[in-house]
Amino acid sequence: MTSATRFEEIEQTLVRDDGARITYWQHRAPESRGVLLFIHGVASNHTRFSEFLKHTVLTRSWDTLRLDLRGHALSVDRGVIGIDAWCADLLALLDAVKSQEQDAFNGKLCLAVT
Repeated sequence: MTSATRFEEIEQTLVRDDGARITYWQHRAPESRGVLLFIHGVASNHTRFSEFLKHTVLTRSWDTLRLDLRGHALSVDRGVIGIDAWCADLLALLDAVKSQEQDAFNGKLCLAVT
């Protein structure tokens, strides 16, 4: 990639109603075709996708979101965790990002789960 198309993302935090803090990273492509959401596995964190996102050409035309699931890395939480909490967090994240910019999703959302 040239310096004009260098991958950059912003670290942000979503605070949930129960006080949990979900850390996520958002990249916006110059001319986005939609959003790619990257979700790590139970024994991982957001860094699972670091090298891929630095080198893929997908970030030239797709926005990306990746997060630390509740209870992982920068989303430390001492409360109840599990699939129900993670799914609720993901929906809240998508709602929050969509409300930041109505056209952020462009009607398309793709998932990468490991």
